[in-house]
Amino acid sequence: MVDPSSQQLSEATPETQQSAYDAKVATPDNLAARFATMEVALGQALSAIETINATQSVLADALRGYGLRVGGVEAVADDTNRRIVSLEKSIAEIKELLVRALDR
Repeated sequence: MVDPSSQQLSEATPETQQSAYDAKVATPDNLAARFATMEVALGQALSAIETINATQSVLADALRGYGLRVGGVEAVADDTNRRIVSLEKSIAEIKELLVRALDR
């Protein structure tokens, strides 16, 4: 025989029964805990935003520096191309003079 005092009652009394709505609504009992949880979440979000901002600043600085270097490389390439064209013209003139001199 089972002792009735050792059995747990599975029936909830009206005072302890809680509806799904009541479980989601803030009560004075859990309001402080909910605020504390929200403050922690807000602090974490602000920390993440600060980290992203710092990372973005570093990346922006690096990209600006890269842009300056690429601009410098483009200027050197343009100058090199102008010099090559000038050398090609000079070589063509020298070749033409040699051909004339050898034909005489």
